[in-house]
Parts: sequence; structure tokens; C-alpha cells
Amino acid sequence: MLRIGLVGAGRMGKVHFDAYKTIPGVKVAAAADVDVENAMKRINDPDVVFYDNLDIMLEEEDLDIIDICTPTYLHAEHAVRAISKGIHTICEKPISLTVEKAQEIVDAAKRNNVFFMVAQVIRFWPEYVYLKKVYDEGTYGKLSQVLFTRVGEMTKTSWQDWMRDINLSGMAPIDLHIHDVDFILHLLGKPKAVTSFSKQDGISISWINTHYEYDNGVMVEAEGAWYEPKFPFSMSYRASFENAVLEYKANKLMLYMNDGSSSQIELEEVKSDSQLNVGSVNGYFYELEYFVNCIKNNTPPERITPDESVLSLQIVLKELEAAKLGKKVVV
Repeated sequence: MLRIGLVGAGRMGKVHFDAYKTIPGVKVAAAADVDVENAMKRINDPDVVFYDNLDIMLEEEDLDIIDICTPTYLHAEHAVRAISKGIHTICEKPISLTVEKAQEIVDAAKRNNVFFMVAQVIRFWPEYVYLKKVYDEGTYGKLSQVLFTRVGEMTKTSWQDWMRDINLSGMAPIDLHIHDVDFILHLLGKPKAVTSFSKQDGISISWINTHYEYDNGVMVEAEGAWYEPKFPFSMSYRASFENAVLEYKANKLMLYMNDGSSSQIELEEVKSDSQLNVGSVNGYFYELEYFVNCIKNNTPPERITPDESVLSLQIVLKELEAAKLGKKVVV
């Protein structure tokens, strides 16, 4: 039985905790959170030992995996401390706020010979896995254009309101939009250049729109945004192939063929009471199951590598640079 230590038992920590309960051969044995009282209420499991200090948990518990779900600005600090104890570590996205801090984590993992993976969940989301599959296999011919969107209400209930502090979260570009940036990297590889537009005021809007340039001529665009009103969260894509258009929207995957036919593509779902408005939450289960199996099989994660997570962050930072300069920037 692999013993897991959860670092950060907020909303995302609870999502990870629920996912682990459905994965055979693992158990969340301990959790560290600065607000122990609320963490205990949220997790609601008498078998979990709670700590208000990460270092004490690392000293007192015999753990196989550390799962970091703390605020972004703490990722590097917490990851390096866990990795330095020789514990395999998975960390919520984004890897960090700066490339320098991100590289510290990667270097620490190499130095201590442990596995490290960033939980870039979209690489494991079934509808996006399907898009990657049909692109790689050429199922509907060559890809000519793809658009990704990810928008919703600005989070107002984070601990000490850290999510609305651009210096602590990076706001929508680094916290939200990086989901699609990472998947674009996964799907098509590193772009040649980016052209971006962005609006950030930290109060009523955090928005970014980017065009990605590729040698193969595929037109790629992604939009990410947080808005002040109670704007419903949505994530979607529309991919135009030679012979069909594939659209994921409102938690439904539709295929529109050139011959005029259309059909809904049904994929497996794993339901949860995670309180995240994203339809099924199977992606969280699949990413954590994948990392657990890497540990069980003593196989380094390949589906998402630490270097790719650093590159995803680098690309977002290049987008912000392009938006600031008002011109295309080479990646």
C-alpha cells in the first residue's frame, strides 16, 4: 500500500483526495495544511493524520508520495522540501511562477533520483486524449485549424485571496490558460512564435488570447479568462480537419463530417462530487492513477515530463511578453 502525504487540503486537495479513494493500492495517510481545522472538516476522514507544518509531517510520516496542492507561489518551496527527503512528488499545475523556480524543482528531482510530475490534467482528460489520438492517427485527415477556450468567474474564495494577486497566482494566463498551452505543446510540439493580446487589472478581468505559429501551417489559437461576474466556467475546443470538424463544448464531444452527417462521441466518465463545474472529473483520476502506476512500476513519467512543464510555463511567459511588446515573439 503506497502512503500519500497531501500538502494543501483546500478545494483542489479535496479533489485529489477523492480521486485517490478510487485508486487501488494507495492511501492518503497524512495531510499538511496551515488551516488544520478546516482541512479536517473538508477531508472528513479519521484515518488521515493532520499537520500544520510540512516539515513535521515529512519527519514523522513514512510516505511514498507527496501530492502538492498548495498555492502556486509555494509550489517550488514545498516540492523541493519533499524531493530533498527522497519522496516521489506530484504537484498541481502550474509548476511555478518563474522558470528559475521551476528549474530548481527539476534539478532537485534529478539530484535526489526521485520522480516528479506536474498535474497537467488536460493531457489526461478523455475528450482531449481523443483529439490527440485522432490527430496522431490522421483519422479525419490533416489538421488545419484548432481553437481552445477556457473561461470562467474570477476565484474569490481562495486562502487569503491569493488567486487574485497576480504576484502570487499569475492570474488567468499562468493559472488557467496554461492548461491549454500545455496541451498545445503536447499535441503539436513547441511553437515557433506567439502573438498575444492580454488584459489584466486584477479586479474585474484577467484575459489572454494567443496565436501560435507552426511550420506545418496549422492555425492555432487559445483564449483564457477570468471575469468578475458569476460567469459560468467552460472549457472547449474546435478542431477543423480535412474531413471533419471535432468540437468539445458544454461537456459534449461532437463530430461533424464533410458528408453532412454528425454524431456525438461518447467517452467513459468517472463522476465525482468534487464541486468543480467541469462535467466529469475523470481527468484527475487518470492523472493520479498514472503517477501512482509510475511509482509502482518504477518507471519515470513520460506522458508529462518535468522539462515539458517548464516549457509550458516558458511559453506562457513568452505570450505575456508578446502582449506587452505588441508584437510577435519567438519562443
